[in-house]
Amino acid sequence: MSKQIDEIMDSFDFRKVAEVMEHLGWGWCGSGYEVPTESEIRSTARRLLQDVSRKLPSNVSTGGFRAQSYEDGNLTLEFVLAEWTTEDA
Repeated sequence: MSKQIDEIMDSFDFRKVAEVMEHLGWGWCGSGYEVPTESEIRSTARRLLQDVSRKLPSNVSTGGFRAQSYEDGNLTLEFVLAEWTTEDA
């Protein structure tokens, strides 16, 4: 799994996430509601990917990030700005 994590960490546009968070004033509670640095953003993303890689399938999210693992061993990292889901009642 570390190969998949490294690929995501090398390819994901963390700078863009940092710019969006700065523009929106999107702070995290763990940092006193301050906008996190790009380094903090990267560290959080890596931790989430490591968490989901330990159990297939699984997903975890925090601070706009959603990490998912699938039964086939693939991983996904997303930064979600807005989302809406409905469920049948």
